[in-house]
Amino acid sequence: RAAAAARALDAATAAGEIPAPAAGRPLVGVNCDPGTERSVRAVVFRSAAFRGGGHTVTVVALTAISVALSRFLETRGESVPDRLGVEVTVAVGAVGSANNNYRNVGVDLFVTESDLGVRAARIAADLGARRERVTDPLFAQRDAAAEHVPAPLSRFGIVRYASPRPVTVTGNTVVSSVFRGSADLALAGGPVVFSAGFPALSPAMALTHGVYGLGETVTIGVAAGSRVIPDLDAYEQMVRDAVAEVGAALSPAR
Repeated sequence: RAAAAARALDAATAAGEIPAPAAGRPLVGVNCDPGTERSVRAVVFRSAAFRGGGHTVTVVALTAISVALSRFLETRGESVPDRLGVEVTVAVGAVGSANNNYRNVGVDLFVTESDLGVRAARIAADLGARRERVTDPLFAQRDAAAEHVPAPLSRFGIVRYASPRPVTVTGNTVVSSVFRGSADLALAGGPVVFSAGFPALSPAMALTHGVYGLGETVTIGVAAGSRVIPDLDAYEQMVRDAVAEVGAALSPAR
């Protein structure tokens, strides 16, 4: 059944019935071994900063990251590739007994589009196409075979998995966006007003972003390899400036 689903998925993609997967993207300076030391920053905003143009918090955050990451690469003397992109986690239906049901997809940041309103709309459309593909039932049917692999065999493969630096990447950075509900939590008798998280780094990913909404705040958690990005404060300020710039571009008063 899994093999038949895989063939059907390929056929539907070729026929244009399901959006094609995103192509790999060229590596940039942050697509390298992050080293052993980590730096993190929690950049906290009022959620109103992400409510412009009728877009989701995720889309506004992606647009802001497109601005910040481009400027960061330029300050390092790098050329910004036309196909700069992000690897985004997308929620999907339950598969087997897993509690965390999501897939990673590649989304273009459209950095050659100077109008931030148009850029946000194009990012939203690309994210929608990627979501349409990975939430198709054929994906779950194709991957159901993994539920029947004996645990010792799975471990045998995992411990022998090699992870060399790839030629291309799904995204030049990672963005994991999660709404963590209303601000009805308490810690040590005090109200919790924001929540942060920091997606893991990998041998080809030295910079990641987590976008976490809680009540009336949205926090962008930035994680980086200190060897690759020794001054994370500078990038934090770029993120703050980019959120303000995108918010102004998407505001109804524009």
